[in-house]
Amino acid sequence: MNLVELLSGFAENLIEFMAFILFLALFLRYMAYRMCASTQTYVKTLSRSIEKNVLKVENHGKIDSWMKELFSVVEKDMPNRGIRFQNKKQAMERFANKNKQTSIDDFIAVKRSLTYNITQQTDALRNPVHPPDFLELSNRVMAVDPYWNKIYQIIPVSTLQRVLSMLPGLYIIGGIFGTFIGITAALPMIAEIDLSNLDASAPILNQFVGNIAYSMNTSIAGIIFSVIMTLLNTLFPLETVRNDVEENMASIFENLWIQIHKDKLWHGEKEIIAKLEQLVELQKAMIPANNPKQAAGNGF
Repeated sequence: MNLVELLSGFAENLIEFMAFILFLALFLRYMAYRMCASTQTYVKTLSRSIEKNVLKVENHGKIDSWMKELFSVVEKDMPNRGIRFQNKKQAMERFANKNKQTSIDDFIAVKRSLTYNITQQTDALRNPVHPPDFLELSNRVMAVDPYWNKIYQIIPVSTLQRVLSMLPGLYIIGGIFGTFIGITAALPMIAEIDLSNLDASAPILNQFVGNIAYSMNTSIAGIIFSVIMTLLNTLFPLETVRNDVEENMASIFENLWIQIHKDKLWHGEKEIIAKLEQLVELQKAMIPANNPKQAAGNGF
């Protein structure tokens, strides 16, 4: 079997192959979008819960204990995220079974994955002068969250995003490739056509036309599949949802940092106050001692 025959056999099943890839991509895309949308809702709920409870927990200057107390209150308000069991009752029953370490790990992961990872970034929030890069903290937390990075904790979402963005172009290329392969495989059949006996050559001519028509259909199928993927990538972009989640997570860190240091003056503010005090002292020194009325009138 030569290369042309091998490629011809592949081209004959190219439409079915592209259709299978399309359905697989749609399924994985749906799962990824649902997972990201679920995380988006969860992070927004987490942000609202922190805003609601942050003023209820008194800050005594100990950041670690304050964060621990705050998130213990927040976790009570939060739903179970990404639970892999049929209902909460079954999850609790499995969690109560101390002999099954996997069920314990599952429960901790779904209930505390984000809140626990946020509290691990406490050291980055200690500096009252220089605020941290909140978006970088957000990326750091989300990078270790199992329900954010992988579908079914197997397929990386970042890799899936790149593949989905490439598929529209690959479908166009695949369709054109199938068309050229089909035409190339069908052209030798022309030599078998006996123009002096068209009745005997009719089956060969019909097969030739059928092969050409099928090869053209691969381009049409490639264009249709490409349009479907392009519309989905445009109307329901994964990147937009993921960026929104990271921005909401960054706002959570910003809110926490402000609450931790809200009673402390920034370095710039201290310098401004010091300069104002120097100006007051200088003005007092320049006022004549024999003019007490002017001295009283110029005080701050």
